[in-house]
Amino acid sequence: MLEKETQIETKGRKQNLYQIMMQMCLCIHILLMGFFACMQIWFMVTVNILSVLLYCFGVARIKTTKKISQWLLAIYSEILIHCVLCNLIIGWGYGFSLYMLLMTPIIYNVCCFSKNGREGYRHANILSVAGLIIVLMSCVAGGSANRIEGADVIMMWMCGFNLIVSAVCLIFFSLYFVRSIKASYMLLEKKTKELHFLANHDALTGLRNRHNIKLDFEKIVETSEIFCVMLADVDDFKKINDTYGHTCGDRCLIYVADAIIKSVADDGIVCRWGGEEFLAILELTAQEGYKRAEEMRQRLCEALLRTEGYTITLSMTVGFATSHDTRDTEELIHLVDERLYKGKNKGKNQVVAE
Repeated sequence: MLEKETQIETKGRKQNLYQIMMQMCLCIHILLMGFFACMQIWFMVTVNILSVLLYCFGVARIKTTKKISQWLLAIYSEILIHCVLCNLIIGWGYGFSLYMLLMTPIIYNVCCFSKNGREGYRHANILSVAGLIIVLMSCVAGGSANRIEGADVIMMWMCGFNLIVSAVCLIFFSLYFVRSIKASYMLLEKKTKELHFLANHDALTGLRNRHNIKLDFEKIVETSEIFCVMLADVDDFKKINDTYGHTCGDRCLIYVADAIIKSVADDGIVCRWGGEEFLAILELTAQEGYKRAEEMRQRLCEALLRTEGYTITLSMTVGFATSHDTRDTEELIHLVDERLYKGKNKGKNQVVAE
């Protein structure tokens, strides 16, 4: 469950990232299309038209496509090809190589979120190193910072433009990545808390389970001079399940759990011991504890539970013991269990304290 939700959250984050990247690239290529038209470099105008069409298609499709990782490769390839062509045709001094440097942290972020462990780093290393080598080779092959005569001023302005755009994009994506990492951490923290709750509580009633209550039980034994233990069992629960169905049976357990919690209040702790059994430890005297157990049994017996179109009467049998009987936790559990079944054999719906 946790893994599935994490995958959905990661996929949604990737889709948002790719869509933002495509929208930015679309705007930049529209501007560059105008720049190359003014320079009358018609081949690059055509290249930018194709890039605009690619990003228009990507923006429209990214939210519905299943293989979204292929879009990263498409964006990366388009930027790489565009940088290489610019270096070869107009020169490396115009600053188009900056966009490949910008792609490096994006590649590492996406690959490491998408892949498992070393595989993600390996893919990011291959893409980044290969891209930078290709760009460097194109700079060497172009041979000049500016291959267009008399365009030194234009080169400086375009280099400045590309530098500013790259810096703004780098700042934006850095903030985006920080927020993504924070969101992932918060999701993990939330799921960890949920798993911790499920490991220590009963999923149906929300009560603590028997594993969770043992430490507190031992702590009460060590610190409290007087305390009581009661083990309550819903009478004829199997008959309720067989007659009214398991949904009604679950509703009965939830109802009983709520009744026990209200009876114990702030004077002790409660857990679902197993099946239809509930264990409560109260820091009360023997007389007060027995009175509380009897009141709880009486209120449950007098109540009518209406659920799923049925009216159900409930009762419970309670095994009761105190710290005067023994202070050993295992012996106390064994004692209240014996008294519980003694009450079952004596007719049920009673509190047995001896």
